[in-house]
Amino acid sequence: MMRTGADPLVPGGGSDAAVEATSGSGPLPPVRELAAGEVFAALGTSRRGLPADRARAGLERYAANEMPRTKRRPVWRQLGAQFTDLFAVVLVVASGITF
Repeated sequence: MMRTGADPLVPGGGSDAAVEATSGSGPLPPVRELAAGEVFAALGTSRRGLPADRARAGLERYAANEMPRTKRRPVWRQLGAQFTDLFAVVLVVASGITF
């Protein structure tokens, strides 16, 4: 799969101005080629994570990092859906004929 657009894993490659501002000396090599300390410095973070103000700003800008909850179907509808598939119907008919 080929990526298009800016690469968020390359410091300065994403759209986040904070990443570009912390890189300092121009474009850096891809993150996978940097030592751990250099990655933290380039991304403006540490082993403990983002500073509270940057985390709060990211939460306000991008919203919470969680999947939306979906409404679950009742169990009886899930069970009924198992028998409405064409292949399941063929198997039920074939077992009835065999019986």
